[in-house]
Amino acid sequence: MLAGEGRRDIPRAAFDNGAPIRLDLGTSIVEFLQVTRTGSASATPAPPVRAEGAALPVGPALIGRRQRIMLTALVEGEPELSCEARRRSGRPTAGPPPGCRAPPW
Repeated sequence: MLAGEGRRDIPRAAFDNGAPIRLDLGTSIVEFLQVTRTGSASATPAPPVRAEGAALPVGPALIGRRQRIMLTALVEGEPELSCEARRRSGRPTAGPPPGCRAPPW
């Protein structure tokens, strides 16, 4: 799940040079199933997501404040989530950034 937990939206322009937030599941993705969104900004369209090996690149797209984006995928083996997102400054953030949570498997 990705969550816009701040007081403001995360605009598309906040993605460094159009680079997506990359969610690495640590195991092969058999099929990406769906994106669902909830929260006060649920009218905001879901960001583009696709499967690339063991990763789900998300965006770039507007992530509304208090919006929750849930991603469902069928994987081989036990997933172990890690995230990478580049700020406009170009410095990567690694590990689970705020708003990126792995559910208990």
